[in-house]
Amino acid sequence: MSIQFRASISRLVTNYLRRLGMLEPSPEDLPGLWFDHKCPTIRQLVSIELYKKTLSEHIDGDGKNNYMGCFLYRIDHYKCSQAVEQEFLVLQFTHWDNPTATAAICIDRSVNLTIGQSSGMLTPSSASSEYLATDMIEPIGCASNLNINSCLTKKFKSFRHIASLSFLSQSTRPSALQVAVLLFQVNQHTINYHALGGQCDWFGHTVFKSLQTLFGQEGEKEVFESDTRGRFGPIPVFKPSLDDVNAICDGFWNAHQQTMKVVEARRSLRLEEYNKLVEQGRADWQQTRADWQHEIDERDRQIDERACQLAKMQAELELLKAQRAVPNDTAESPSPSS
Repeated sequence: MSIQFRASISRLVTNYLRRLGMLEPSPEDLPGLWFDHKCPTIRQLVSIELYKKTLSEHIDGDGKNNYMGCFLYRIDHYKCSQAVEQEFLVLQFTHWDNPTATAAICIDRSVNLTIGQSSGMLTPSSASSEYLATDMIEPIGCASNLNINSCLTKKFKSFRHIASLSFLSQSTRPSALQVAVLLFQVNQHTINYHALGGQCDWFGHTVFKSLQTLFGQEGEKEVFESDTRGRFGPIPVFKPSLDDVNAICDGFWNAHQQTMKVVEARRSLRLEEYNKLVEQGRADWQQTRADWQHEIDERDRQIDERACQLAKMQAELELLKAQRAVPNDTAESPSPSS
């Protein structure tokens, strides 16, 4: 086999395996869930809408959506100790394959005061649908206490722990994909920021209670400072209501079913692409085998041709030897006249 032919075979196999995603091992991380990282030095924020889209459309090299195998096992509710006393959540997830790996994300709601009214102050009397809420997710990295505290300190400076909820039963824990669907449901339920009802306090409380209602019946809830939720100092800024939670929970499974249709569509598309690659690979391999056989046949023909040439040359050599031997014999024989 020639060097050029071996090189062509190597390139063919390498390109084929790379197109199938079989050369590199499965990554330890997923977009938005970093299991093998510490708190990032550069903050990476993503909207809840984009987060849900990313999780629902993600298909790994083996045709699976690994977000469906990452499960929420703990949610923590925090409150900033300074300024407007922003409330936020930290969610911790298990790895789809590694039982010791975990990842955490931080979620909070804010408002962009540059969009809407000309006034820079958001007061109870001016809070209306003119301000869109900004619900963002920020990956923290591995869900160790040290890493979480380090990341939250960089982002919020000073904060305190309000409450937590642990999902004890592995069979009822929500997947990361289900959590993304729920977060989007909460976002769409109240897309506008209200100083007395649609702010970070409402968002954190609604997400917390919705997860508890849907998946945390057997969970363990621990409250550290329950009287501080939904308050700005001593002043209550919203009254917790189960109406929003019930409405979100009632529509969750239908929304989840619609999301699963997206997942299946992406999976079918990936399978179709995979089958096309397999067929193309099979066709390429058959063509390569045909080229290989052609090269072998050509080499055999050349060998046979050289063998014929060698045999012909050998025959000519023997004939030449015979012709040279005849005159010598004639010269040595006596003349008849003598």
